Amino acid sequence: MTEKNIEKERILSFCSEKFLKEGFHKTTMDEIARNLKISKKTIYKYYSSKNKLVDEITAGVLNSVASEYKKITNNKDENAVIKLINISRFILKRLMTINAVFFDDLKQKHPERWNEVIKTRRKIIQKNMGGIMEQGQKEDLIIARPIPLMLKIMTSAIDGSINPEFLMNNDISAKKAGETTIEIIFNGILTKKGKKIFSQIKPG
Repeated sequence: MTEKNIEKERILSFCSEKFLKEGFHKTTMDEIARNLKISKKTIYKYYSSKNKLVDEITAGVLNSVASEYKKITNNKDENAVIKLINISRFILKRLMTINAVFFDDLKQKHPERWNEVIKTRRKIIQKNMGGIMEQGQKEDLIIARPIPLMLKIMTSAIDGSINPEFLMNNDISAKKAGETTIEIIFNGILTKKGKKIFSQIKPG
């Protein structure tokens, strides 16, 4: 890795941790430069604005989610419930690193990026969960109901619960909201056989 790449990665790593934990609206480029002990000019060499930093951080989160979903979905050695649990564990672990303030800043101050997050999240769920549900129905682990309808219910539930306004108004962490939503969804779509597996290996 070149010196320039190391410098850029250092800026991105610091901002990613800070923005995801504290939000980005109140953080200034002066503050970033001061904490990193570099000049603002150095930051602008790689990122022309704070929004560009937010864009790259958000894209990184979405890419990691898509990559992990694909990896879990393509594992041919695991049943559908185990796959759902593995996805849930990954999502809950990811949500632990993101404060509701970041989601709120994204929605209020960078709405075009927030809309992209929602669109991409739905696309990831539709693309991967459909296959897992189909597998689960063949294994008698997921109830025999129309998959498109179950996916619609799932995405609507996630959109409603992992929502900055809801989280902040009700003082609920993104992890807690995700955990509860997952448990409700699983109890709704799993067969008796599937619920038995789920109760033995709950995500967490």
